[in-house]
Amino acid sequence: MNVTMNATRILFTALILCAFLVGKAQQVNYTVEADDPAKDPVVILNLELMSVDINSRSLDAMALTWGAWGIVEPVPRIGINFKYNRNMVSFGRINFSDYRPGQELNLGGYFVFGKNLKTKPTKVTLDVEQGATTYSTNAAGDRVANREEIETFIMVPAQRYRQYGVRGGLFRKSNAYNVRDAFDIEDLEFPYEYTELTSTGVYAGLFVRRSSNVFINTNTHGRQFNSAMSDIYLDVLLVPRNRITHLDVEEGEDTVDITDDLKEVQSFASLGFRLGYNLYQFEKRTLTGKKFGMATSMEVGYNPYMGWFMNGGLSITLVKTTRPATLN
Repeated sequence: MNVTMNATRILFTALILCAFLVGKAQQVNYTVEADDPAKDPVVILNLELMSVDINSRSLDAMALTWGAWGIVEPVPRIGINFKYNRNMVSFGRINFSDYRPGQELNLGGYFVFGKNLKTKPTKVTLDVEQGATTYSTNAAGDRVANREEIETFIMVPAQRYRQYGVRGGLFRKSNAYNVRDAFDIEDLEFPYEYTELTSTGVYAGLFVRRSSNVFINTNTHGRQFNSAMSDIYLDVLLVPRNRITHLDVEEGEDTVDITDDLKEVQSFASLGFRLGYNLYQFEKRTLTGKKFGMATSMEVGYNPYMGWFMNGGLSITLVKTTRPATLN
């Protein structure tokens, strides 16, 4: 008898739990309002609000930068890409205030040799909620807060547009360059320390451009969308021209080119590489409801004189004009 009663209670509890879960669950129904990623950029302009620039060979070159980057494609498949950055704050100016603001300019062109349009499962975020906050202790013994984010999303079949191309162009970068960071101090027979490195070279590589642009209307979270365009690129860097200038001179004296002196101590190759990722907006305000949109740009790679480097930051898309794509 007791066994029967216990089994009844367990079954009754299970039924109540199932009813509770079913009541909490929501069936998300949706209709597709638009699904049109097959658009080519005509003019894309992004303002980089802040970026971090880090390298392995000179701590003085570490900096916070701002700038602009984007695309101009006057005719289908052939376009121009550009990027300009200027230092806001550099680590080197803490010790040497006469360092000049570092700058970097990339200007080149590209050719798209292939395109395709496929339907794939696409994630559309419906809601993001802040969950509970937990606390832990890190290796240094400090208390660290960990906040959970609960994301609600749905996977919908939507079109994905891809472009494949080649790219190439010119780049020039000037930045603080502490010689005592970059060279073995025991080999230095000169008092140079606070210097500036200016590198000029060319780049060539491949890129893949991807875009999704699906808008849905749901019965639970209203109108939501997944709309963005991104570029992934891999470049080979050829850096044949490098000038190192000594800046720590007496007032009224000219800066001194010490490139040849340093080359007697250590030689450098001329080849490097970089892997980059850009994410930006391209759909009009009439669909997104947003005049501008968030964007990001980041790179990792190796430069013969600066060593390993990494940069990346937050941007905003200011101009986004496109044309319907031709797949043939």
